[in-house]
Formats: sequence, C-alpha cells, structure tokens
Amino acid sequence: MKHQHLIIIIIFIFSSCKKNDYIKDYLITNRENVYLTSSILFSTNNNSSYFSDLKIMQKKCIISDSKSDTIFRIFNNNDFSTHCFFTKSDNRYIINPSFTTEVKNKNNDVLFIDGNCRLNSISVKNKKITNHKMTKPTPLPYAIDYNISSKYIYGNQKDSHSMYSFYFYSPDSGLYWIRPADKIKKICNDPLICSNNLCINEPKNTLVVAYRYVNFISLYNLDGELKTTIQIGEDIAKPYIHKDLGIKPEKTKKYFIDIYGTSQYIYCLFSGSYDFSTNSTVFIFKWNGIHVKTLQLDHPISKFAIDDKNSFMIGITSNHSGGQDVIRYDF
Repeated sequence: MKHQHLIIIIIFIFSSCKKNDYIKDYLITNRENVYLTSSILFSTNNNSSYFSDLKIMQKKCIISDSKSDTIFRIFNNNDFSTHCFFTKSDNRYIINPSFTTEVKNKNNDVLFIDGNCRLNSISVKNKKITNHKMTKPTPLPYAIDYNISSKYIYGNQKDSHSMYSFYFYSPDSGLYWIRPADKIKKICNDPLICSNNLCINEPKNTLVVAYRYVNFISLYNLDGELKTTIQIGEDIAKPYIHKDLGIKPEKTKKYFIDIYGTSQYIYCLFSGSYDFSTNSTVFIFKWNGIHVKTLQLDHPISKFAIDDKNSFMIGITSNHSGGQDVIRYDF
C-alpha cells in the first residue's frame, strides 16, 4: 500500500511539473523600459530588395527577400558573413514565402509556407530547399502566421471576414476556428478587430495571440481553450470605426505588429503609432503569461528574430536612402 501511495505521489508531481500554470487576466500599466541601442549589420540603399521576414536557427540568420532574385540569404550569427543564398531562378515555384513561427525543441530545418500554401523546408546544413506534401483542406485558409505542431497546423486570418482569432487543422479532426476573448468581441463586431500575430510552443502547450488594432494579448492551450488575456495600459484601445465601412486601419493605432518565440520566452513587437513611425517596443513574457520586462528600441522595426539563448535580436528597419537596415540588439 505504501508503494502504491508513493507511485501516485510521484505521478502527481511529474504531471504538475509538465503543466503550464497560466496566471489570471491582468493589466500592464506602469512599466520600466530597458533601453537598447542597435548596431547596423548591413544596409540596402534602393528598392531593388525588400526584406520581408527573418528567422534565427542553427547559429544562422535567414532573411527572405520578396523583390530581388535572391529569395533567401543565410548569414552566420557570429560575424554575419554570408553562409549561402537561394535564388528565384533555381526555385521558380516559390512565391511570397513566410516562415512558420512555432518554437522547436531542436534546431531542425527551417519551415516556410509559400504563396501557393505549400510547405517547404530549408536545410541550413545541406544548403537545400525541399517541398513537402501536406494534406490540407481545399484550400487551407491563408494566414499571416502559420505554426506547425506534431498534431495540428495553426493559422490566423489573412483577410478577416469573420470573428475568429485563429484556426487549427489536422486531416483526422478537420478545421476548427477559435474566437477571441469576450472583452475583445465587445469592442466592436468588425472582424478586422481579430487581426493578430500568433506563435505556439508545443512543449509548453501554449499559443499566444497578439492583436494589431487593440491593446490585448491572449494565451490559449493548443486545443484552443482560452487561458489568459493581458491588457497593455489602463484603458481599452478603441479603433476608429466608420459607421458604414467598419474599422479604418489608416486612422487606427497599430499595437502588436509581430511576434517571436523562444523555448523560454515570447516576444511581442509593439508599435503604438498610426503609421509605424515611432520607435518600437518589445514586451517579453513567460509562456504562462507572466510579464518579464519591456525593451525600448531606438528604431521602428517591422520584423525581428531572437536567438534561442535570448542573448540578441536581429531586426529590419527602413532607412533614409529608401532601402532597409538589418540591425542587431544585444541584451
């Protein structure tokens, strides 16, 4: 009998350690920012290139280019020297690639989904792109961010036509749509209010949604159950709503505009401006929703990536020459 009780206690402790203990809803009001200064890694001086996305994996930084013949540039993180690159002429089927944003246990190949909703991977080690057959509905709803777990494909709406924050899909269970928190739905009934960026961490059983037109972040488990909603500031942001046309993005402040996850933290990129012109802020959270710190940057950045040791950030910003700077922040 004693042995049975001991086994039960051990199982209980083990299951408790694996559980992600989410905290209750809360507000972030008075915050002390950590100010960071960037260094420029390299620049473009014209509009022949447009860096649209980036990812840090396997001691490499991978940057996608949506304008030039070079689709991907891969750099070494230690000195940002060129490791390799991939061109459109060698990969003609790739259009508008978007990196998936899930957190991985291991430094596996980098996954991306192209404009035709096909799953591909980049082998940094072998310098090779592989197209994968992906079972999907016809068509898989287009998303801003795709995340892939061992069980589901997750995505958010690229064109918001209904009041859902994200979906998850598997061939066995089909397609499920998940609604936002009630406090977000109450702001207005325009589906554009659900616009967001999302990121999952499968080991933590957590999905994070950071909203663009309202000052909220929500945490769900990977089965779509809402756990925590965090508000930035004392007042709920109200988008500009035209009586006939709904939310007008050009007259509405942009709040969270990108997201990036590491095994330990989730990073949410915050604009707080109407035209993305103010210097960016990054809110850092643990995967159970606890706010860790807030970083104040010296540039407005559009995309960013963090190494998994949480020691540095790579960002993309516009420059005065009509091009872009790729910049680095050390924590």
